[in-house]
Amino acid sequence: MKDIIVRLDINYEQYYEPSRSRNGRVLAIGLSYRSDLAVREVDPQAAPVAYRVKGMTGLLPQCSERVAEYEIRSFDGALLWPLVGDQGFLSVSTFLDLATAGHQTARLTFDPDAWRPHRELSTADVYFERHKPRKLLETNQAELWIRAVRGSRGVIFCGGFVYVEAGEPVWFAEESGDIDGLDLRIGCASLDRAGSIFHDVPGPHQGARSGCASQGWAFGLDELEGEMCALRLQTPVLQVHSDIKVLATLHRADTGVLLCERELARSLWYSIRSRESWSLALQKSLPALARSHVRSSIEDLNYREVVAQLAALEAGDDTESGGFIMTARNIRKRLASLGVSLHAEEDDDALGELARRLR
Repeated sequence: MKDIIVRLDINYEQYYEPSRSRNGRVLAIGLSYRSDLAVREVDPQAAPVAYRVKGMTGLLPQCSERVAEYEIRSFDGALLWPLVGDQGFLSVSTFLDLATAGHQTARLTFDPDAWRPHRELSTADVYFERHKPRKLLETNQAELWIRAVRGSRGVIFCGGFVYVEAGEPVWFAEESGDIDGLDLRIGCASLDRAGSIFHDVPGPHQGARSGCASQGWAFGLDELEGEMCALRLQTPVLQVHSDIKVLATLHRADTGVLLCERELARSLWYSIRSRESWSLALQKSLPALARSHVRSSIEDLNYREVVAQLAALEAGDDTESGGFIMTARNIRKRLASLGVSLHAEEDDDALGELARRLR
């Protein structure tokens, strides 16, 4: 194993007071600087294939598979997925060229939240030579660099291609675009792995994975077979679009349902933040959700407690809230069937374990 240096553009925001400002006016400018990140090049034998996934019905436009078959590798306690684009698997040489050109694919590989416009940004030296500042104020330069360094630990080069840490393979059920049914497809458990429009991990996109989970439609590899009967009661047609071969059992049965619990609670939190009328009534009935809303941080949310309180409500006549309540009840039923404790006081341990597996 050796390190390969990637020349990466870090785009950041800088606030400053203009030199001729007389009223404390503050401006913000997007700037860029180039720095080096080390990425591990790993021999394929040191990162053995744990899962092999094959598309069964061709490539679909709403997914980022773009390849008919791919492998998920195991290395250093993590599961790593290949990045793919319109030309297939993203090669190391292409990735290095993209990084040198300042392409957003390189930035998003290390930090999925580092999206910036395509336009070219100035360096601080060039910009402030033309726009003399009276005073430089806060900047997120250090924060974005730390995020990029942290993200680089979840990227490897293996067999000439780029792999990123993205968690266990999970079954996601999406509503079919052309028929009244559900499409079942393998995707990654990490809901933080966003990718870009140019390159992404195979399977449903981040938004689709999150949406499936919030509806209770994410299932662990060992859980799906037992849930097929319940799914068939909800929809007349189930189409399976993936085939997965397990070469090393590095997954847990409860990964899918824990994702569902998390995303259901978070979707309710966002609905209240956007003040959707139906959600405001629910807020009064969910103390756990109300407490987090007052703190204004979704990270304070206790998913187990929110879903437990939601499941205990009467469904009533409200179609919107009734759907959430039924989903919560189904999630609680699945948790119990898998032997997961339903007590909220044990939630931190369960979610901590999930976070560890999704890193």
